Amino acid sequence: MNTIFVVCQHGGEKAPYKVINKYFKKFKLLIANKEAFDNNVRFIESDLNRAFPGNPKGTKEEKLASKLLKQLKKYEAVLDFHTATDPSELFIITTKLTPNHLTLINKLNTKKVVYMQNSIASGKSLIDHVDLGISLEVGGKSESTKKEVKKFIEDYLKNYVEDQNKEYFVVFDVLLRESKNEKLSKEISAFKLVKKGFLLSSKGKNNKYSQKDFYPILPREKSYPNILCLMAKKVSLTSLLRGGDDKWNDYKSQRQTLP
Repeated sequence: MNTIFVVCQHGGEKAPYKVINKYFKKFKLLIANKEAFDNNVRFIESDLNRAFPGNPKGTKEEKLASKLLKQLKKYEAVLDFHTATDPSELFIITTKLTPNHLTLINKLNTKKVVYMQNSIASGKSLIDHVDLGISLEVGGKSESTKKEVKKFIEDYLKNYVEDQNKEYFVVFDVLLRESKNEKLSKEISAFKLVKKGFLLSSKGKNNKYSQKDFYPILPREKSYPNILCLMAKKVSLTSLLRGGDDKWNDYKSQRQTLP
């Protein structure tokens, strides 16, 4: 499969770039936002991964998005790497569940798959606007994280996948930060089940408790200053394919779209 690796849509997320540039120099690699990369900032004028399909007369990133889509048309698959703030095993994010997407997901040697519904995702990310695109979230910047990325790419190039069942999660809501000083409980970590009634955060003398069971996704993400974490439900692939967005309405609370 004619595949390209996309890195640094956000200029400061360099861990995947460093691994690919060091160990996979012959592979097709695209630094998406070179100016942000050179300046070590998330973006120059606007978030590139919220700028697709682009605007030739818009911000720098909107203009760039238009050019990138034309550039990426010749590739069968786009693997779009990102770096999360909190430690986490490498996981997949997809906004589409077509047969081709599921085939590609099954070729990726990582266990957890997060599906972003239309009501949560902005619809303006790169993977929304290519025929076959998957995002990969890399947790943290440690040496173990870099080793995980290296192994993941080696396995992909060898078409190697361990005999494992994927775990699917659907994001149904976000946990909003209600004040600048509000911090997520230290016991909460990515993909660790939070039960109803669990202490989520403290704001002075006020405590916030979970109103339902959920799995945290991207907790403490610095790029989402008004969000403590995404809230997900663990589901079977069969129920996910049958459901559609309306199936998750019983979990509705704030139902915010990601910034």
